[in-house]
Amino acid sequence: MLIVTVLVFLTPAFAQTYEPLHVCTKKISDTSPIINENQKKRLISETQSAIAEWEQMLKNSDRVNPEIWSIDTSIFESDESFAENCQIKIIFAPNRGDARTLGIAFRNSTEIVDIEIYYQQINNCQKTWKDEKYRYTENYACYSDSSFTTQEIGATVRHEFGHALGLNHYPLNVEFGSISSSPSIMVAHSWETVHMSRITQYDIDSVKKIHPEGIAKLKIYKSSEPKPSLESLPVSLSEKQSIPNWVKNNALWWSDGTIDDQTFVGGIQFLINEKIIQVDSKEKSTYDQQIPLWIKNNARWWADDLISDDDFLNGVEFLVNDGIIDVR
Repeated sequence: MLIVTVLVFLTPAFAQTYEPLHVCTKKISDTSPIINENQKKRLISETQSAIAEWEQMLKNSDRVNPEIWSIDTSIFESDESFAENCQIKIIFAPNRGDARTLGIAFRNSTEIVDIEIYYQQINNCQKTWKDEKYRYTENYACYSDSSFTTQEIGATVRHEFGHALGLNHYPLNVEFGSISSSPSIMVAHSWETVHMSRITQYDIDSVKKIHPEGIAKLKIYKSSEPKPSLESLPVSLSEKQSIPNWVKNNALWWSDGTIDDQTFVGGIQFLINEKIIQVDSKEKSTYDQQIPLWIKNNARWWADDLISDDDFLNGVEFLVNDGIIDVR
């Protein structure tokens, strides 16, 4: 059997990177006595901390591909225009006029999410009046001449950012005065209980269900010409044999989650065992780690004939070199 050796490189023919989700925040321009300069700085800092907490908790929940949860935050001056690459925009205003709303998040016609955070403190107010017989009292929410605390505004930012990520309000039918903590950042708190809000594992799991491939934007590019690696294991394809169609089907099913990693690796081992793919192995490798996401993308592109057999072999070579496929 004539074997044509294909030189294999450690760098895949199609490389990929992830462009972080771009979040943009404007500084506060309010000159009223409601908020002073130090408070303005603290609110911007707390906003950055709130977004960083979302990012870190999402990354901590995904040890395999934490980069798909990357977020980049930019701060703009109050009179500065937002950059074109902003995907979530956050602005601050004293109030919305209804003495009830702490913040809102809405997706505009260009698919950009706008978040507005209101910082003017809300209090309980009371008014009374009387007629000829009775005296009446009414309690209502009203604005004060000060701002919410940093903690309260930080909780609101976390909540509205959850909406920006696609989360709805958490369905809960209990009075929050009776419990000490919140099961989700997405509970629709009032201004009196907003300080109880925390991002929980429920919120992280919910975001991952909405965005199974992450929130960072995948960028694919053809890598520059790589240098051969002396540590690479030679991989070659028989000139007279081609890769069976069922292997491509396996690659497609694996890429969309229909079959698991071990079933996909079994197909590659078949190619090696049947000498359709030739691998010179010096030592035994074991399937003891998870397959990187870019390999799964390569498999999808190969199944869709977007890359060649040789390009796919580059991924196989990585699996062998990294000890993911047992080649004996």
